[in-house]
Amino acid sequence: MGFYEAAKTRGWRVSVLIVSLLLFRLKGLNIYSGHQSMSFLPKIDDNTFYRLMNNSWMNWRGLLYSFAKQFKRNVEEKGESSTGPKCFVVDDSDLEKTGKPFEFIGRIFNHITRNYVLGFILSKKQAKNRFNKTRNKKSNGAKRVKELDMKKTNNYISMIKRAIKNGFIADYVLMDSWFVNDTIYTLCRIL
Repeated sequence: MGFYEAAKTRGWRVSVLIVSLLLFRLKGLNIYSGHQSMSFLPKIDDNTFYRLMNNSWMNWRGLLYSFAKQFKRNVEEKGESSTGPKCFVVDDSDLEKTGKPFEFIGRIFNHITRNYVLGFILSKKQAKNRFNKTRNKKSNGAKRVKELDMKKTNNYISMIKRAIKNGFIADYVLMDSWFVNDTIYTLCRIL
């Protein structure tokens, strides 16, 4: 039984859960406050959302690309596409986290604030003692976890290649100068 069928047997369609999650984020609400303030949505147990978000079979990247392609198609059909230059943006800004029960969490140095914050780079000792979750090697989650060990430069090159493969073309790549290397220079010339 696939992920979608398993989720539906528990009572809610995955599409209902995803639309609810999107509405919560658009309103800047968490799951609990979203339920409280959006009475038009069905009352769904919070754990149902967490099971969806933590399911390693869920293809979040595919969902995001499908959403972006549909949005792009709608804009182009209405003739509202921009005539200006298009660019990919490569940014490695820290997204500070709170709490410690995150998988792969550790303290990282923020060069702007000159402080250590919770983030996702770990020493070997920290990695050994962190929270861990078992995933099927063929799942989407397992594929994403492999990317955590990639060098940032290799990872963003893979991201740009995936974007191009999915039909997103840019005129240039906007990034900090420290990202630039021979490989990215060659890739950008191909764009």
